[in-house]
Amino acid sequence: MLEIKLDDEELKALYLAEVQKRLDKIELQSMLMDAKQLCKMLSLSWPTVEKLFLSDPNFPSIRIVFAACHNVAIQS
Repeated sequence: MLEIKLDDEELKALYLAEVQKRLDKIELQSMLMDAKQLCKMLSLSWPTVEKLFLSDPNFPSIRIVFAACHNVAIQS
Protein backbone atom coordinates (compact mmCIF):
# COMPACT_ATOMS: atom_id res chain seq x y z
CA MET A 1 0.00 0.00 0.00
CA LEU A 2 1.26 3.46 -0.91
CA GLU A 3 0.67 6.34 1.47
CA ILE A 4 1.29 9.97 0.51
CA LYS A 5 1.29 12.79 3.03
CA LEU A 6 1.39 16.44 2.04
CA ASP A 7 2.27 19.34 4.29
CA ASP A 8 -0.27 22.04 3.40
CA GLU A 9 1.98 24.87 4.54
CA GLU A 10 4.96 23.61 2.53
CA LEU A 11 2.74 23.07 -0.52
CA LYS A 12 1.37 26.61 -0.19
CA ALA A 13 4.90 28.05 0.13
CA LEU A 14 6.05 26.19 -3.00
CA TYR A 15 2.97 27.33 -4.91
CA LEU A 16 3.39 30.98 -3.90
CA ALA A 17 7.10 30.92 -4.76
CA GLU A 18 6.33 29.58 -8.24
CA VAL A 19 3.58 32.16 -8.78
CA GLN A 20 5.98 34.93 -7.72
CA LYS A 21 8.63 33.67 -10.17
CA ARG A 22 6.13 33.80 -13.02
CA LEU A 23 4.89 37.27 -12.01
CA ASP A 24 8.48 38.54 -11.92
CA LYS A 25 9.07 37.12 -15.40
CA ILE A 26 5.92 38.80 -16.75
CA GLU A 27 6.90 42.08 -15.09
CA LEU A 28 10.27 42.01 -16.85
CA GLN A 29 8.58 41.45 -20.21
CA SER A 30 5.88 44.12 -19.98
CA MET A 31 5.22 47.57 -18.65
CA LEU A 32 1.92 49.37 -18.20
CA MET A 33 1.79 53.15 -18.13
CA ASP A 34 -0.53 55.97 -19.02
CA ALA A 35 0.08 58.60 -21.71
CA LYS A 36 1.63 61.13 -19.32
CA GLN A 37 4.06 58.56 -17.92
CA LEU A 38 5.05 57.45 -21.43
CA CYS A 39 5.70 61.04 -22.55
CA LYS A 40 7.75 61.74 -19.44
CA MET A 41 9.79 58.54 -19.80
CA LEU A 42 10.54 59.23 -23.48
CA SER A 43 10.88 63.01 -23.04
CA LEU A 44 8.57 63.49 -26.01
CA SER A 45 5.29 65.29 -26.55
CA TRP A 46 2.09 63.27 -27.04
CA PRO A 47 1.76 64.11 -30.77
CA THR A 48 5.35 62.93 -31.31
CA VAL A 49 4.69 59.68 -29.43
CA GLU A 50 1.59 59.09 -31.56
CA LYS A 51 3.48 59.80 -34.77
CA LEU A 52 6.56 57.70 -33.95
CA PHE A 53 5.05 54.74 -32.14
CA LEU A 54 1.29 54.47 -31.99
CA SER A 55 0.69 54.91 -35.72
CA ASP A 56 3.04 51.96 -36.40
CA PRO A 57 0.94 48.77 -36.80
CA ASN A 58 3.86 46.69 -35.46
CA PHE A 59 3.96 48.57 -32.16
CA PRO A 60 2.37 46.38 -29.46
CA SER A 61 -0.20 48.21 -27.38
CA ILE A 62 -3.31 47.46 -25.36
CA ARG A 63 -5.89 50.11 -24.55
CA ILE A 64 -7.85 49.54 -21.35
CA VAL A 65 -11.15 51.41 -21.16
CA PHE A 66 -13.01 51.64 -17.86
CA ALA A 67 -16.77 51.74 -18.34
CA ALA A 68 -19.14 53.52 -15.97
CA CYS A 69 -20.15 50.23 -14.36
CA HIS A 70 -16.45 49.46 -13.69
CA ASN A 71 -16.35 46.58 -16.15
CA VAL A 72 -13.08 46.50 -18.03
CA ALA A 73 -13.00 46.24 -21.80
CA ILE A 74 -9.69 45.60 -23.51
CA GLN A 75 -9.26 46.86 -27.03
CA SER A 76 -6.27 46.11 -29.24
